[in-house]
Amino acid sequence: ISKVMGGISITNVVGPVTANTATGDITVTFTKVNQASPITISSLSGDLDVSVPKKTAANVEISSSMGDLYTNIDLAITNTKEASERNAGVNVKAKMNTGGVLINLHSGTGNVFFRQR
Repeated sequence: ISKVMGGISITNVVGPVTANTATGDITVTFTKVNQASPITISSLSGDLDVSVPKKTAANVEISSSMGDLYTNIDLAITNTKEASERNAGVNVKAKMNTGGVLINLHSGTGNVFFRQR
């Protein structure tokens, strides 16, 4: 799904998902994460709010040029750049559970919420 203006909301999806918008928030709620293909969700100017099941196995790449990361998931961080190194924002690579399908979340100016459900 791709939009130039406006938000995107996807619920009860199994995936894979590719969703992007230039201006707007994106909310995606997974009932299960398909391990067959990567997931990419991005917004140039908006927040991302992504919820996945607790037992999801994934390699996660999360970045925001000016926002922050908020999560209730116990992620095994494999690589991160602190805000002091970048002047702002977040850039995290991590594994959820044992690792698995790639989930790439990027916001240019917004926050990224990555939740387990």
